[in-house]
Amino acid sequence: MKVRRIVLSEDYPILKTWWERRGSDAPPETILPEIGVVSELGDQMIACAFLYQDTGRKCAIVEWEATNPDCHSLLAVMRGLNMVFDFWETYCAGKGISCVLSWVKSGRGDGRLLTRRGWVKCPGERHEMMAYVPKGAQTPCR
Repeated sequence: MKVRRIVLSEDYPILKTWWERRGSDAPPETILPEIGVVSELGDQMIACAFLYQDTGRKCAIVEWEATNPDCHSLLAVMRGLNMVFDFWETYCAGKGISCVLSWVKSGRGDGRLLTRRGWVKCPGERHEMMAYVPKGAQTPCR
């Protein structure tokens, strides 16, 4: 399995069907950030996510994560999602970004995956934001 950059002009039509088939509205292509990645197993795309960065490079948000509804291997899906989040955690650490956020439901699949990865639920009842803070950095969510 590998991770590669998303090429919106080629990949967006495929990713759009993922969101729609999973019961979500697909984000308009125009609001997606320039940097997104997708994990692949052979020729099959497995999981994707995009990264928004603040201009001060202290905080980033991983958003629009999705998995391929045609991939029927839970192991491949979990591995693909983990590879995508491995990529973002490593990328952000290399850029000096001290906090990575993601809007997920903590009790659902993606939230449980992030919890196992060491992400923490941000406080507050009105949202389901989770944060990844590199080891040794101070969390803004406590």
